[in-house]
Amino acid sequence: MKKTKQLTVGVAVSSLIVGASSHLVGSTFGAFNSKDTSTSEIQACEVFPAYINEQLQELKKLVDEYNIHFDEIPKVNSYSGDFKDIDDIDQYSVDELLNEKKRMNNLVEDVDKAMDDLKNLEKELGDSRKILEADSMAVYESLKVISSLPEKTISSCLQGSYPSAGQNLVEAFNEHGLDDRQVNDLLNYFSHNQFTQSDTPVIGESTLTHMESSFQDKIISSEEKIETSKKEMNAKKQEVKSSLENVEKAIEKLKKEEEAKEAEEAAAKAAEAKEKESEAAEKERKANTETDDQKGSSQKKSEKPPEDNQEPTDTQSEPKDNQQNSKSSETDITEEDDNTATSEGTSNQSVDSSTPEEKAEKNEKESDSEASVTSQEQETEEKKKASDVDAAVTKEDVEKSSQDSEKGDAHEKDTK
Repeated sequence: MKKTKQLTVGVAVSSLIVGASSHLVGSTFGAFNSKDTSTSEIQACEVFPAYINEQLQELKKLVDEYNIHFDEIPKVNSYSGDFKDIDDIDQYSVDELLNEKKRMNNLVEDVDKAMDDLKNLEKELGDSRKILEADSMAVYESLKVISSLPEKTISSCLQGSYPSAGQNLVEAFNEHGLDDRQVNDLLNYFSHNQFTQSDTPVIGESTLTHMESSFQDKIISSEEKIETSKKEMNAKKQEVKSSLENVEKAIEKLKKEEEAKEAEEAAAKAAEAKEKESEAAEKERKANTETDDQKGSSQKKSEKPPEDNQEPTDTQSEPKDNQQNSKSSETDITEEDDNTATSEGTSNQSVDSSTPEEKAEKNEKESDSEASVTSQEQETEEKKKASDVDAAVTKEDVEKSSQDSEKGDAHEKDTK
């Protein structure tokens, strides 16, 4: 305020001097240097080049920030998942199929992970869009402010240097397509001092639309890649799952075949073991039969009556009935021995891979059979002894009869 008053006083003094000599220099000069005109021109310079340069520097910061955020837009690559299906699945073993199953499960997991990554990229792209929309709006508002400054002053007040509107700002706008005809016109307006040659360039909504399209095109392109990749991933995932189902069916089939084969082999081994057990039982039965035969033979030898040394040699004199009785007795003994051996053989043949209870029952029966055989042998021995006694009595009767006959003959001779 002090400076303004001093200037006003100075102008007033000058006006007096010029007014006093106006008749010398003419009315035009006097009118130009009047008090009212000079005061209007001084008060009109409310905006100076320095202030405009400051606004241009702030604009440069906003554009740089926009460019940084533009570079941070996530990059999206097209999906290129490779999947190789298996051929001749019937030729694969269970272990090989299990490896293929593991590989396919890993592929499904990879696809799911890639799908999750795409979802994250979509979110990041949405965040970038919001940030760049705010940045472009800030740049647009700054341009509108700068373009309105010349209207607040006269062209003489704008004369000066504008380095902030120079090449650095131009390159910043051109870096990611923010350059626009209206923006270029505004920068040229200041950098080339076109204040008296043309009107101030207007920054309209078309400038904002152009700036938004610079980043929207890139983001939309990335989003389209994501959608395409999603479709390809889903198709690939379905293909892998279909192959995985075939592999699982093949594995189940082979496992069943292996289980059936193992069951068959187990049954064959069981049958072979049973056959060997039967052979061993048969060998044991035969051995027992031979042992029983040997025992029976030894017992017969021990039961044979001793020979009578005092028996007369003339055995032919014995009655035929006694000889037949003796032979019949021996035949009966032989048949009984054979029956005993047959009974023992039959008992031994019954040996089998039975339960302990059945074996105990069989052993009890065999004991009863052996007791029966022993009883038969005792009866046979008693019969034989009785036969021998009968034969001895008969022999004595024959001898006595013979003696009586001889005595009778002798008596007859004596009588004669």
